[in-house]
Amino acid sequence: VTFFLYHIIALSWSNYKSEAGHSIEAKLAFIIFPILFSTENYLNAKAKKQLLLAFIFSCAISFIYCLGYSIYYFHSFGISTILNRMNISLAVMHPGYYSNYFCLGVVVCGIDLVNKNNLFSKVFNIAIISSFSVILVFLASKTALIFLFCFAIFSLWKLSSFIKKTTIRIETFLFLIICFSSISSLIPTI
Repeated sequence: VTFFLYHIIALSWSNYKSEAGHSIEAKLAFIIFPILFSTENYLNAKAKKQLLLAFIFSCAISFIYCLGYSIYYFHSFGISTILNRMNISLAVMHPGYYSNYFCLGVVVCGIDLVNKNNLFSKVFNIAIISSFSVILVFLASKTALIFLFCFAIFSLWKLSSFIKKTTIRIETFLFLIICFSSISSLIPTI
């Protein structure tokens, strides 16, 4: 709520009121959807699962649409132009915002992967996480990559819960973070 109040207050000082209004409008879903979902009482476990599946499938379908759009308009410029982060997301929104939806999909599937024992569910979640990770590489958003790094740290901590001695768990966890950070420092900057 404070985020939007700051934006609305700053709107009065903006020299570009049209762009500022569009920026606020584009971000309204971040406040409207949580309010709508928190006021509804029909969101039981089954409905929540269906809603999250619909979200994941809509993300996948939107990327297929974006890829088709990019191929249609940029095919004469070559594959690097088609897969350019700005061109591939041109049909819907800026790649920084667009990548956040795929991050949420990775988190939802990652949590579901850990909590489910069903083989089909595990294979489905691994496939979605893999494909959304490839999409996130194409979109190349620093915010998304930082978020996924934090989620990976959280996941490592949860997965290390089988270690009963707290000291060994913390040492193992810190060692894995250092290794993960060292490996990720080899990735070229965006």
